[in-house]
Amino acid sequence: MQEIIVDEEFRGVLPALNKEIYKQLEESIIKNGCRDALVIWNGILIDGYNRYKICTEHDVPFQTVEKAFDSREEALIWIITNQVSRRNLLPIQLSYCRGLHYHADRKLVKNESGKNQYTEPGEVYRHNDD
Repeated sequence: MQEIIVDEEFRGVLPALNKEIYKQLEESIIKNGCRDALVIWNGILIDGYNRYKICTEHDVPFQTVEKAFDSREEALIWIITNQVSRRNLLPIQLSYCRGLHYHADRKLVKNESGKNQYTEPGEVYRHNDD
């Protein structure tokens, strides 16, 4: 099987599946195989943590698809956007995800002036590991 890096920050973005849903996913993968490709970025898993765990535990083959991002923050924003649309999250969990998205987006500067939509007039944002 392909060697994949599991990044704990990325994995911890959203809450784990409950035991019943995880068990249903596990039974489905064992019976039908892993139907959806795992998504990786630079060898780091960014989508499919539960499928990856189940496949490696039960020697089930899986496919991967590589996504291209210019930064860790862009990958994190993709993870949040992709996962929030899939899961039934509590309002507090959605709020947490919005905050993660905001902080990642704030770190992205896409122009030479060093400013983005979160920069105050006259201020240049400098990342200091908030």
